[in-house]
Amino acid sequence: MTLKETQQFFDAWLKNPAAEIKDLNLSSALQEYLLSISSAQLEIYQKLYLENIEGILKTAFPQVHKFLSNEKWDEIILSFLKHKNPSLHYRDIPLFFAEVVYKHIDDNPFLKELVRYECNRFYLPFFENTPLPPMVSNLEAELANLIPVLNPDFIVDTYHFNFDHLNHPAPLPQAQILALVRHPHTYNIEKLVLTEPENDLLTLIQNNPGHSLEGLGHLWEEKFSLAPNPEEIFLKSLKNLLSSSLVMGFKA
Repeated sequence: MTLKETQQFFDAWLKNPAAEIKDLNLSSALQEYLLSISSAQLEIYQKLYLENIEGILKTAFPQVHKFLSNEKWDEIILSFLKHKNPSLHYRDIPLFFAEVVYKHIDDNPFLKELVRYECNRFYLPFFENTPLPPMVSNLEAELANLIPVLNPDFIVDTYHFNFDHLNHPAPLPQAQILALVRHPHTYNIEKLVLTEPENDLLTLIQNNPGHSLEGLGHLWEEKFSLAPNPEEIFLKSLKNLLSSSLVMGFKA
């Protein structure tokens, strides 16, 4: 068996020992070993395993755990444990848990957004460390020909609730664009509120890799030709993306 298959087998076996031993084509030695484990030993294994799974979920979803009643949390945990998850890797477990949570909270849009936010925050540190290219230090020369270098580690999503007030969740006056950004040098994660123009420019840079500031400026003016002062908004948005570490600098 591969490592993934082994993980899935032991997950299923700990949940239903007798059925899994009968149903799977295991070697006689492995069957004999598993059947030799006493019920007391099995209970210890099960308890440690389930506590470990729940510990991962409490770490990934601290606000969700705090917001739900103990009874509702336990209900969702039990429902999750009944599922056969495609992956039991530490970083994948919260994703499958989120899918189970959604089925239990269809009538709570605040909680659905909170689950999505905490899932994004949990996953950001697992992004691969992409090395940054050499960047230009003298920005006075040929600025229009320089190419923006994006921070490789960020997630942008739109939310309709403020997660800082769990006791009184209320919709925001208007949807809020949040960027979770991990600084490539300190690895600290920051939560930033983006304006629509900043998000538009970020998306434009993402969708047009290798475009210089001049080229991006032309695309910006085509898209926002009817907006007042498009060049001023472009430069202001670029400055804000730089100060927030979403744009790390420029390359030639």
